[in-house]
Amino acid sequence: MPVGSLISEQIRGLSPASYIVYTDGSKYYAKNGSTGIIEYSDADATKVIQYAVNNAPSGGLVLIKAGTYNITDTITINKSLRLLGEGFGTVLKATDKLNGSPYGKEMIFVSGTERVEIAYMSFIGIGTADTNPEAIHTLVSKHVFVHHSYFYNLGGAYGGIDFSNSPMSIASDNIIDTVKFGIALSGTWNEYDIVVRNNIIMNAVFGMHCEFPWRSVIEGNIIINFSSRGINITGSYNNVGRIIISDNVLYSEQNATGIYLGNGISQYGYAKNILIANNFISTASSEGIHIGDNNENIRIVANIFIGLPNSVNAINISGVSNNIEVLDNLFTGYSYGVTVNSNVSNLIVRNNRINTSNGVFVSAGGVANGLIVEGNKFESQYPYYYYGSVSNAIVKRNIGYLTENSGVATIPAGSTRVTVSHGLTVTPSKILITPLAQPPGKLWVENITSTSFDIVTDTAPASNLNVSWCAEV
Repeated sequence: MPVGSLISEQIRGLSPASYIVYTDGSKYYAKNGSTGIIEYSDADATKVIQYAVNNAPSGGLVLIKAGTYNITDTITINKSLRLLGEGFGTVLKATDKLNGSPYGKEMIFVSGTERVEIAYMSFIGIGTADTNPEAIHTLVSKHVFVHHSYFYNLGGAYGGIDFSNSPMSIASDNIIDTVKFGIALSGTWNEYDIVVRNNIIMNAVFGMHCEFPWRSVIEGNIIINFSSRGINITGSYNNVGRIIISDNVLYSEQNATGIYLGNGISQYGYAKNILIANNFISTASSEGIHIGDNNENIRIVANIFIGLPNSVNAINISGVSNNIEVLDNLFTGYSYGVTVNSNVSNLIVRNNRINTSNGVFVSAGGVANGLIVEGNKFESQYPYYYYGSVSNAIVKRNIGYLTENSGVATIPAGSTRVTVSHGLTVTPSKILITPLAQPPGKLWVENITSTSFDIVTDTAPASNLNVSWCAEV
């Protein structure tokens, strides 16, 4: 069903529109929805829309009919209001009168109010530079719902949709194309209970830019061809976090990062308590996920990482971080699966399938304390290695990087030793042997190398002597 038909169906059954704005192609009109009287008309669409917004009652509905409306100044909403179009055919088109310095003006500004809905229309800008206009900016407002709209060629401070200190707001089912930032949460303290769901964001510098959000959900979005970062999170206010990033598609053939968890600022907080789950992440020449300083309690679960040509790190831990879990993911195409480039405590890499040139790597500048690498399937040339400092590490039960092995060796009758190929990736640190029959003398292990060891007895057995062995790195 076309969007225009959809909104017409949804408006049926509602109370009549407080005002209906329409155009005959040369002039614009604001008609009272109750009386049918045209109360205001002008050649400037902005003045007519602003008249309808100003005169509609709190909680009222302003319906903008299909047509092109050239916006010459910011339309301000400071009351509870529904501003609805008839689909993508309702076009709000920015003009150069909205250009500004250092940033362009917004087409719609929602300020100091709550319960505002903006939907079923197109916002067409004139460029993605800072000085060009942006589409929607909300400030210190609550329960703002922006959905089923189209945004194109927008710049300014943030570009498409900007919730600034506007909690409990939703951006859903929008198409955003060629913008500076697709959707921004730009406040530093009041960005909580934000839901960004099922949007398509294309050709943005940042698909999403989030400044210190908390208790928020980013879910089901398709973010493609971003030039810097797909989802950028600078921190979390007061270290609360509780951010869910799930079921998104992040794809870019540019030198860009899929999900970037920044360093945060002590004044506001750091990125903490974040779940990154069930996303498809595919980037070129850069990183799938970047984890910066002072981030902690990060769970990265059941994502698919597919590196494009020249992609480097699927996950790059480049800042001091704590309590990171990497579980049940698929990595392929990147040069490195999980890289530690700084200090990290309590990093768990478990049950992943890692098909990268290098699996888990601690660089020369990396420090990993409390590292667990367990239950992974490595299809890597170098599954696990480190140049930096690793302490309190557990590396076991991985396929493709054998760290424990066992078997039965036989000392032939009349001989005093047998050489055993242990099959481990490096020289074992522990070897246990148990004779399966009473030995004629003492048994011990010697000549331990990266490939084998010898089981030796001081008295040759009269018949073959079987010895069980277990070796661990």
